[in-house]
Amino acid sequence: MKQMKWRNSKMAFSGLMALILAGSMASSSLHAGDVSAPILQAAGVARHDYSSRLKEFPAKTEFDRFVENIDNYDVGLSDAGDNFIVVFKLRKKKGEVVMGGGAIYTVRKKDLVIVNFSGQE
Repeated sequence: MKQMKWRNSKMAFSGLMALILAGSMASSSLHAGDVSAPILQAAGVARHDYSSRLKEFPAKTEFDRFVENIDNYDVGLSDAGDNFIVVFKLRKKKGEVVMGGGAIYTVRKKDLVIVNFSGQE
């Protein structure tokens, strides 16, 4: 079993993921091709940053290469008042048991600046 280390509480991440997966995300009207929606722009800002962070660790194994590929993460989006919350959760890889892996971003709505990051070490 591989274990990812967290700088902040795993419970906070698990709790947020549970809320998102339970459908507590704020509803907004998004249509296919509407990439100008601010929540999607916030997701793009967080994705770019997280992708860069993932590549900071040298990939020595096939699993490392899996982890550093941003396309191997599920993404949850939530509207939280003055901010958007963007959550990345590592997908399960066949044959691997993974605990952890992912990140939570808080992106300020008014200027799409990352104001908080919690994630793996």
